[in-house]
Order: sequence, then C-alpha cells, then structure tokens
Amino acid sequence: MQRKYFLMFLSVTMTLLLTACSGEETTTSSGSETDEAAVVVEPPAPKPEATDLGIKAGDVIADNERLQAGELRSGEGEFDVFYLKNEAGQRIGYVIEDFDAPGKVGDIFITNAGSTAPGAKGIKVGQSWADLQAAFPDIEAYGSEVESRTYAITDELSFRLSVMNNQYEVEESTIPADTKITEILIKAPR
Repeated sequence: MQRKYFLMFLSVTMTLLLTACSGEETTTSSGSETDEAAVVVEPPAPKPEATDLGIKAGDVIADNERLQAGELRSGEGEFDVFYLKNEAGQRIGYVIEDFDAPGKVGDIFITNAGSTAPGAKGIKVGQSWADLQAAFPDIEAYGSEVESRTYAITDELSFRLSVMNNQYEVEESTIPADTKITEILIKAPR
C-alpha cells in the first residue's frame, strides 16, 4: 500500500517539476513577471539518425572499426570488399576500395533490409518503387544491358530495384509499383 502512495507522490512531484521548468515565463499571483531568471531545461540531444553510417567515401579503411575484410561472391565473380557493420555489430552492407586511392573507401553499398543511407530521405532497403518515387518525384530508372539490373538514380545515390531490365532506357511506368529496393549505393565522388 505504501508503494502505491509513493508512486503517486513521485508522479505528482515529477509533473510539478516538469511544469515548473517548462522554459515559459511565469507570473506571480499578482500578475507581474518574476524577477528571477526562468530556468530553461534543454531537451536531451537527439540520437544520431539511422543514416549515420560512421563512414564516408575517402575515409581510410584501416581506421574504421565497422569494416571487416571479406569476399563477395556473385554471378559476376569474386570481389574483395569490406563488410560494413552498424553500431550494434550487424552487417548492413559493404564498401569497395577506391580504385584511384588504394586504402580508402570508395562506393558504399547498403544491402540490409530496413537500412538507409544519408540523403535517402528515409527510404530504406526493402521499400517499394512507389515509396521511392514519392520521396524523389524526378528520379529516373535505367537498366544495365549486361547484368540486366535496374537502378533508380539521384545525384549522389543509386537505388537497385528487384526488377530486371536489359535495356538502358527504361520507361518508369513499366516498373511495378510494388517492386522492392534491394540495395542503396552511395557513389564515391569521381
């Protein structure tokens, strides 16, 4: 029973404290402003966005703890990559070494469903073509004649889509709205 009263007292006390420290000017019972400076409680600093990958093109690969050397195997062959992990240690993609600056980060590929990238306007791997078009109304899609891949491209990002196109010119209206984003590529400056 005492615990119930204690919790109620604590709740009322916290409410009064938060109300008293709201940062708004207060008045006395006579209606005049107080002479004391109002106490302003700053909200806690926001947590970094999920888009903070902790890495960018041009960074030294050896200096980044989130990178782990590995090999990517695909239908096109085997490639040396550095797997990228988020703060929780989960693999969210990979980077390739910059061809023009050995030892430095080149392109960054985000491949884990639910992950996003800086500049992606909240769009994540696994979302749809319709979502991507809503976020980037002027985005254009292109196919690759060799790999039959489809990419939707902005100035800094490329979004790989789960639909195949072996023609470079793609009519966006032919891409089904529910086509999924399978990868976000952060292009290194060239």
